[in-house]
Amino acid sequence: DALDPFHVSCFGMSVKWEQITFSAADSLEFFVWRVPFGFAALGKEKQGMKAFGVNVLASLVGFMLTLAAVGGAALHHRRQVRTIAEAGLLREIRENNDGVQELRGALPAEMKNISDLAELLKQREASRQTDGQVVQIGLSVMSLTDANWRAAAATGALESLDYGSVERFSAAYFEQARLAQLQVTTLDAMMALSSYVGHGEQVGSLTPEQARAAEIQARLLFAHLRMMSRMSDGVQGAYKDALAGTV
Repeated sequence: DALDPFHVSCFGMSVKWEQITFSAADSLEFFVWRVPFGFAALGKEKQGMKAFGVNVLASLVGFMLTLAAVGGAALHHRRQVRTIAEAGLLREIRENNDGVQELRGALPAEMKNISDLAELLKQREASRQTDGQVVQIGLSVMSLTDANWRAAAATGALESLDYGSVERFSAAYFEQARLAQLQVTTLDAMMALSSYVGHGEQVGSLTPEQARAAEIQARLLFAHLRMMSRMSDGVQGAYKDALAGTV
């Protein structure tokens, strides 16, 4: 349907249409621009009232269909973003959890080596002959990443997740960051100890004063390792909650 040609004057403005057609695409334009002038023309164009009413109804339906299509597309996009973001976070947490598990498996032996080294250093303080070769010190270093978490936060993808999921993921990455920071200070303590004993082979050549300083560093390192063991429990607990809270 289309309106017959007519000429409209309103508030000193004159608009002339040769033909007006409507679709879902131009329905919004119709309501903002064409409808007011259409009402002004009704008094002159009685025969066009039926066609005008049909066009109004068609445009209203088209407008609603357009809104529904846009809303459906937005919802579909939001679901896609959530699926991609959640999959990336879950994969990253699983990989980090594997790293923490490996760390926990290596900690007991590392703690025993440092404890044994501290005892040797104590003997060296008393000027006793010691053999540092019986102790090999070293640390397993884990690589914990948060690239997916940062990307989800920077792009706004976290907004597509429900509050409970964001809370669980946030808690997991918070505990992970604390453990990563502790690992940095633990490595610093390890390097300080190594400056005295190397990998253990230099123990026998230390003076009593050097042995005392090295023993202090060894016990400090042992305290760091014990704290890492305890903190890793919290990290794995937070990982477990994050993984269990998703489907």
